[in-house]
Amino acid sequence: MERRSNFDLDAPRCPSDAGSKLGLDLEEFPSSLPDSITFLALLSFSSILRPFGRGLLNESDNLHNFFHTRFSLYKRAYNHKVVCAIRIMINEAMQKAQHALKYCGKDGQMISLSECHTDAQAYRHLTDNVIFQIYYHQDKSPAFKEAKTLIDRVVFKRDLYTCVFESQPIDPAKFTLQEKQSNEEFIKNTLLETLKLDENSTQSKITTSDFEVQVFKLDFGMESENPIKRLNVYSKRDVKKAMPPDPKNYSRIFDPKEFRELIFRIYSRSRDKNICGQLNKASKKIAEKMKNGDRSS
Repeated sequence: MERRSNFDLDAPRCPSDAGSKLGLDLEEFPSSLPDSITFLALLSFSSILRPFGRGLLNESDNLHNFFHTRFSLYKRAYNHKVVCAIRIMINEAMQKAQHALKYCGKDGQMISLSECHTDAQAYRHLTDNVIFQIYYHQDKSPAFKEAKTLIDRVVFKRDLYTCVFESQPIDPAKFTLQEKQSNEEFIKNTLLETLKLDENSTQSKITTSDFEVQVFKLDFGMESENPIKRLNVYSKRDVKKAMPPDPKNYSRIFDPKEFRELIFRIYSRSRDKNICGQLNKASKKIAEKMKNGDRSS
């Protein structure tokens, strides 16, 4: 008897194309899901077929669980506030040191740190060891000294930037951005404007160099859309007939109403309690405005 597949995904050019349509990367299954979830069974009954999207009806909950688990990992681990503080500081150190760090590229040409991504020969030299190359480099320029200080704070002293505020999940539609303005720039400008309105604030001492804004979006891989709705399902009673999934067949636990959110954090480069307190107070006002639907800066 011919073996039926529980999940038949369309791939016009290659298997990864099917995943992009669903926000589903099959390579992430082993690394994203804990052992308690039957992802191996899910994969063993999978194949690449046309037409787009066929899946066994009673496996919908497993896919919901996969998307939710990946969402949780990005929110709680990959974007943990300590991880992000380290990421910001390492990034700043590399930016300050890029003028002095050179790597041998194609035809012996020396490539700067920031341009290594354009040369495969130079790019292969970029490893985790780059942070120690910065720390033990003999360059005496002020920018390089700042880079060394940042590496020292991260690696040896664990003196990280302070997360003074983390917002609750926000609807990304709450942001009204001007042309070419990023989410980070919008929040920075709004934060400074809020500090100006506070008569008791030390805004005269606070500039954009005193804090860093981090914004990250989380979704199920398809912005605000539920990726499961793009996967047609079939019943064992009729394996040749595929149709859109019926929400009535979903578990109530794995049936969220929203599939996209945005969170922002404010990091203070200074440990001054007064500055941290003012940044925290102003950030709370911004978050409250967004919660109430006020999108003006």
